[in-house]
Amino acid sequence: MVLFAAATADEWQDFASESFVPLVCQSFDSHFSGFIDHEQLSRHIAISEVSSEACVVDRTPRLAAMADSDDVHISIQFGSRGAIRQNGRAVAVAPGSVTMYETHHPYRLDYSAPGQRQIVIQANRRSLDLSDRQLADIAASTFAPANASKASFMTYARSLLLAPRSGDAVNVNGRAEVLSELASVMMRSVWGQRDVVPTGPAALLITLETYIRENMTSPDLSPESVAARYFISRRKLYDLFDRARTTPADFIRRERVERAAGLLQTRSETTSISDIAFGTGFTDTTTFSRVFRRYFGCTPHEWSADHNA
Repeated sequence: MVLFAAATADEWQDFASESFVPLVCQSFDSHFSGFIDHEQLSRHIAISEVSSEACVVDRTPRLAAMADSDDVHISIQFGSRGAIRQNGRAVAVAPGSVTMYETHHPYRLDYSAPGQRQIVIQANRRSLDLSDRQLADIAASTFAPANASKASFMTYARSLLLAPRSGDAVNVNGRAEVLSELASVMMRSVWGQRDVVPTGPAALLITLETYIRENMTSPDLSPESVAARYFISRRKLYDLFDRARTTPADFIRRERVERAAGLLQTRSETTSISDIAFGTGFTDTTTFSRVFRRYFGCTPHEWSADHNA
C-alpha cells in the first residue's frame, strides 16, 4: 500500500503520474488538495482510492505514444460529477458510474467539479479475457445501471479498500484473481449486452450475495429462485455458501433482518412494524418477529423502542 497526499498542483501531477500513467494536469481548483491510496494486488492488477478537489488531467497523444504498457483503467465514480473523453467519445460520470479507458490511447479526465472521489482499477488487458476490439468498443462508454455484474464488481472493489490490508501473498493473489474475474465478467456483459456468469467459486459467491442484497425485498426471493437466476443446481448453490460457513436461506434471512434492524432504528411514528416486515421481504409479521428475535435476542418492538428512546 502506498499513500500520496498532495497539497499543490505540481505534487498532484507527480503523484498521479507515479500511481497510474504519466499525465498532464491542465487545470486545478485554486485551493487544490488530493489523496491517493494505492495498492498493487498482483503484477496484473492494482486498486486505488482517489479523492481530490477540482482538476482536469490529460493523457496527451505524445504520452500515449510513449506508453510502455497497454493496460486499461476502470473508474468507479463515488463522489461529484465529471466526464471522460477518449476515441472521440465522451461519457458523463456521476456517483455510481463505471467507465473504462485505455492507457495507450489519449484521454481526458474532466473532474472540474469539486469533491471528487473515485476507485480506479488498473488491469493488464490480457487478464480480462476480452479482445482489443471489444475493449475499444466499450472505452469511454456508459456501463448500464441495470447490469447485475456491475453491482458485484463495485461491491467487491469497495470492500477491498474497507477491509484490513494483508501482506499474505496467497490472500493478496486471491483478491487480485477475484477482482480480475469480476471486472472481466462486467465488461464482457456490457460488450455483449447479455448476462455473463463468473466461473470461479469466489467470484460467483460474491455475485450471488450481491444479487440477494439487491433483491431481498422481494417475497419471492428464495434459494431456488437464486439458483435458477444463475443457472446452477441447488447443490452447487449450497456448496458455494458453505465456503462462507452459512446456507443460502440463512444468508437471505440475515440480510433481511439486518436491513429491518436499520429501518427500525430510524422509523417514524407513521411507519409500522408490519410495514418494515413486508418492506424487507417477509410475508407475515409472526415469522418476522420470530426470525428477528433469533438474530437479535429481542422483538422488533423492543429493538425499535431501545433505539428510538
